[in-house]
Amino acid sequence: MLSDRQALLTLHRWWLVGSDGQLQSDLDVPQMEHFRDLAERYMQAGDRVILCLSLPVWIYAQKYRSMGRVFDETDLIYLREEVFARRGIDVKVYLTGDLHHYRRHQETAASAGSGEPVQKITAGGGGAFLHPTHEEDVSLLKEEAVTEDARAREFEVKATYPDMARSARLAYGNLVFLLKNPRFGIVPATMYLMTAWLVGAASGGATPSNPWRALRVTLDAFSTHPGLALWCGAIVVGFLAATDTHSRAYRVIGGLAHSAAHFVANFYIGWGALDLATRFMHTEGIARATVAGLGTFVGGWIVGSVVVGLYLLVSVNVFGRHSEEAFSALRIEDFKNFLRLHIDRDGHLTIWPVKIERVPRRWRRRGPSDRTMSHVVPEEPLVPALIEPPIQVG
Repeated sequence: MLSDRQALLTLHRWWLVGSDGQLQSDLDVPQMEHFRDLAERYMQAGDRVILCLSLPVWIYAQKYRSMGRVFDETDLIYLREEVFARRGIDVKVYLTGDLHHYRRHQETAASAGSGEPVQKITAGGGGAFLHPTHEEDVSLLKEEAVTEDARAREFEVKATYPDMARSARLAYGNLVFLLKNPRFGIVPATMYLMTAWLVGAASGGATPSNPWRALRVTLDAFSTHPGLALWCGAIVVGFLAATDTHSRAYRVIGGLAHSAAHFVANFYIGWGALDLATRFMHTEGIARATVAGLGTFVGGWIVGSVVVGLYLLVSVNVFGRHSEEAFSALRIEDFKNFLRLHIDRDGHLTIWPVKIERVPRRWRRRGPSDRTMSHVVPEEPLVPALIEPPIQVG
């Protein structure tokens, strides 16, 4: 005779299956054969599967497809159609994290037909920082049919957290990139100082009195000193390499625009620092060069950081690029989320998407009166709430 727990598990007929995605999210042959053996030996027709993945394959496939590139999801579709569906087993829910936000896609009515729509849920709300939900249009996902018996499916977004409008507003925090990431400024500061130093050395220590003369001196320095051109070329290559790699077009356009903005800022800061040092210092030589260099370094630290912040803001809000860099720079630790799953005695699955808008900033050690097993407790209350109404499946 089955125990009560065994009887409930048999009655529910739900399976929680986890896959280990390889590079590019590929399911390798040993995993595929393991799932095939599992389906043949233990599962029955009518069983339902909650499939856990390491990353939202459907999101990356849509993004790459929009750029004319490929992010392979055929192995995942093969698992569903050839390993499970052929035996009457339905994958009803896909769960994943990787992206640090909440987003739920539901199969459209036209795609699901008379069947119950499949859910694809991204719930990576435990990440160290928040990912945006507005960076690219993934409101409608199109899944291609990869086998003769499979059908093309479509999934539409039903909920995001934070919502896309709020996500776009949060991105404006990059306007204060300098304050949020003060130590980053050493990178543009060093680049600005070295470039100005090389131009000054190549121009023989000229002190142009206005920007037009400074521009002529700079162009003459490039024409006579190839090392300077190589240095600036290396900077451009560095910007191209650091630009969003998912889009080749944006890598070129964005990388060139970003580097050009820094070169313009570098020119005016370098010339301005030299002009001020010349006007207010009556001595020449190392003292004036030191003051001009210090001014260039400080100016590069401040303005260079501002330029990076503006670039990230425009990239994510206008072009949907650099979502990782733009939001990791914001250091947003709030907007956490997690899921609670409940299967009742009738085999109905309920998914509760829970959010915590603000996480505690101060913690203390557990005291005798604290009814918790945690060693630390927050000094301010946790306020959970639902992101959307519970999702009913089955």
